[in-house]
Amino acid sequence: MTDPKQTLTFTIEDLTPSKWFKQAEGSSVWVAGYNMHKVPSSTIPAGPQFVDFDAIRAVFIYGSGPYLDTKAVNTQFSDEGLIIVQGISQIESQLPEGAYLLLLAPFDIEGKLGDELAVRQRLSEVIGLLVAFEGRNIAFRHLFDNIHELGKPERSVISPTIDLPFNLPAPNLSQSRLQSIVETDKRISEQAEAVSNRIRLSLRWFEAATYDSDVDAFLKYWIALETLAMPNTTNIQPVNESLAAAYNRSMQEVGQVYHIGRLSDLRNRIVHDGLIASISSPLLDYVAAVYTDVLSQIVGTPCEMKAHKIITEQGIDPLTIIPAIQ
Repeated sequence: MTDPKQTLTFTIEDLTPSKWFKQAEGSSVWVAGYNMHKVPSSTIPAGPQFVDFDAIRAVFIYGSGPYLDTKAVNTQFSDEGLIIVQGISQIESQLPEGAYLLLLAPFDIEGKLGDELAVRQRLSEVIGLLVAFEGRNIAFRHLFDNIHELGKPERSVISPTIDLPFNLPAPNLSQSRLQSIVETDKRISEQAEAVSNRIRLSLRWFEAATYDSDVDAFLKYWIALETLAMPNTTNIQPVNESLAAAYNRSMQEVGQVYHIGRLSDLRNRIVHDGLIASISSPLLDYVAAVYTDVLSQIVGTPCEMKAHKIITEQGIDPLTIIPAIQ
């Protein structure tokens, strides 16, 4: 990258703390790039500025430079189960001159492969910390994630997680099905204003969870459920009551079969005790199904018993997918 007043020549090796690696062979650095705003060149007059966090180096820089842009790649899925990738030839891009934040993290270490999830989580934590204290302009927009192999000219990209549609059910686009969803929307509007507003807010959380993953998606699904069915309290009894009515089962049966209490305990341990839990896709599907069943019961549309079907038709026991609470 180039400062407007002088030419700066450096490599990723120059920016990387020497203590991260004993040898370059088999090692690589994850570089996440963000653009900054309201940062003139005079703020960074003498080249890159560094701040070291635990396992992360933040580099503040003014200039321009090359990077690999995964946003240029378009991924499509065919009905035959093929993944079609387009735009590879446009992946080489050039940053326009400006202010940038680079976050560097050790990835592969002397032949030991890097942990993508752990690095993503650590980068997210540091960005959250920087934005919390300095506002969004310090990392206004995420631009790229590149992997630089030390001692080599090669670069590669880390793309956002790609969800595959092949194992998901096909949508039902029949007029009767779509009209039933429209009817649900009308029924939401017919609720008391406070209830209707709460339901619609819960749907926004549900939408956010749909396009997220792991613990972040779990918490968003839970907030959607809490907003939907637990007014003025975090007591899970209203959720169990809705399921009992929808499934025509006793409260005791609902507690023993659907384990909403265990889901609540998991949420509490994550939020209040800092539990680092691995959340599986089946668990996310289950919480989403519980939400839909409770929504149907609250607005008065036929309940499709989605959570019940996950247990009976897919043979998934909630106890096997909810992480054990120690």
